[in-house]
Amino acid sequence: MEATQAMEVTKVTSTEQSQALNKDTENSKKSAATESAYSFDQIMKALIAPDSANQVNEEELFAGLVEERIGALMGEDAAAKFHATLQSQLDSHRTATGYSSYEDATRAALKDMVSNETLTNEDAELIHGQAFAAAQLDDNTTTLFDGIGGDNDPTKAVDTMEGALLKARMLIEKFDSGEETAEGMTLDQLSSRALAGLTSTPSVSLTGMTESSDEERSGDEDSSVVSQSASTATNSTRASELDKDTDDSKGIAYQIAESLDSVEILLSASVGKMAESVILRDLTGKVVGEGIRNGEDEQGRAKYRFEKAVDELPDSMMVDVRQTNGVTRKFLIEDSAKNFG
Repeated sequence: MEATQAMEVTKVTSTEQSQALNKDTENSKKSAATESAYSFDQIMKALIAPDSANQVNEEELFAGLVEERIGALMGEDAAAKFHATLQSQLDSHRTATGYSSYEDATRAALKDMVSNETLTNEDAELIHGQAFAAAQLDDNTTTLFDGIGGDNDPTKAVDTMEGALLKARMLIEKFDSGEETAEGMTLDQLSSRALAGLTSTPSVSLTGMTESSDEERSGDEDSSVVSQSASTATNSTRASELDKDTDDSKGIAYQIAESLDSVEILLSASVGKMAESVILRDLTGKVVGEGIRNGEDEQGRAKYRFEKAVDELPDSMMVDVRQTNGVTRKFLIEDSAKNFG
């Protein structure tokens, strides 16, 4: 009888200990999660500031997340270097009205970090992809918007500081735990402002890095190219002027095979003579096809074939023409279901 009672007491004690251990473990997990949330929020609040209505926009959140990611993945010294580089780029991108695009400045700062070998291009693209995904505050997850505009403006994306940080942190924690992954994103991704400037022409436009003009070359015989941002009105105008100056109307033509199982990009003489490769990307920068050189047409235009059915292509896409001098010329195809040129 006494032995039975002893066994019962031992069983009860063991159960109580197990329950206590489970409770301690659960409390530890909650404590760690709370500490992680606090740490993330504190870091982000030191990097970005809400407006008078306690709101932040996607572009500001994106910039802060890039710095947070660099700190978390590469260390505090790299984050400090990025912070200084970003401030310099924000000044460089500031327009006459005082506006500076956080999205354009952040990508420029990331490119600087790759150039000075603080980050590898692979690391920069991974950080870029994670920050871009975690900065989404509206239903349009293919681009970032600022906080300018009225309540019904589709190019305005804001949330309260607390709401924005919660959304961002939930996704960042999934990236860090391996529960979700983000693909690396090219640093040549165009900002919403650049895309807005590009879509001002009917079917295709030119932007990004382009050949310099005769006036720009005159001061330096060794300078063959000039890098331009399409984020300002001046550069958008410049892109349009280059587009008009290119022969064969737009510089490229786009043709869909009658069978609808492939498409071709045809390059005008001025574009094709220096072409090294032609790549199709969606508007997030993801590669959707690499062209295969397929001779020339009767007009002497270089043809690049893409073994992609029309229904496999995004509705709108970018054409990257990489030239032998290292310059990439970019064209926007607004509607991949229509031929032009």
